[in-house]
Amino acid sequence: MITGKVIAMVLIAGFALANVIGGAIGMRSYFPLMRQIWRGFLRPLRVLEVLGAMTITIAFLVLLFNLHPVFKWGWWALIKQGVVAGERGSDNTGGNILLAPATEAATSDIPILQAVALSFFLLLLFAMPFFAYMEEEAFRWGHNDKKSMLKQSIKFGLIHLLVGVPIGGGIVLIFMGLFYHWKYLSSFRKFSEMGYDYWEAEGKAIIVSATYHSLFNSILVAFPLVLTMLLMFF
Repeated sequence: MITGKVIAMVLIAGFALANVIGGAIGMRSYFPLMRQIWRGFLRPLRVLEVLGAMTITIAFLVLLFNLHPVFKWGWWALIKQGVVAGERGSDNTGGNILLAPATEAATSDIPILQAVALSFFLLLLFAMPFFAYMEEEAFRWGHNDKKSMLKQSIKFGLIHLLVGVPIGGGIVLIFMGLFYHWKYLSSFRKFSEMGYDYWEAEGKAIIVSATYHSLFNSILVAFPLVLTMLLMFF
């Protein structure tokens, strides 16, 4: 039986999928840059650095969640309580307006929702270098001094609250912003010392930080992607 809850989940998950498709269509000119970022995934040291940063981030997030309930709250909880959570009860934990609907759809027992979720996660994984590069360019480009490092990292972390991420999530993402900015800043200085002009050094440094950013996000997205495939085919 198709209930209002099912229709709402389809619409919300479909909206998230449409956003990713729209981004994928507009990124064709960035394919060469995306290939550079993908090649950067092949460096084992980078993978280990990202996994280490991810471990610290998750541990810090768990600490905040257990410290006080306010750190769990995000505005996505208001929608989830009324539309998605339904009979499963009250849950004040925030989420991500793009990821949360697809994750909910993936764990349902409705094939069409699972198909939408699978398509979403596959497209998002493909498009991740593009989205990471856009964020790095917005928050890192031109801020190649230590004074602006903290300010830009705070902006980077807290702006995620706008998409429904829990308050604690926004705080721990400040740490990740510092990590990405450090990679950008050290790379900018390295490329400048190698003789590249200002704009070349900026461009190359942004690609380095975007590689770390994209790798981090890709690992996170891989978990719900694998979960969706297991639920669909096993």
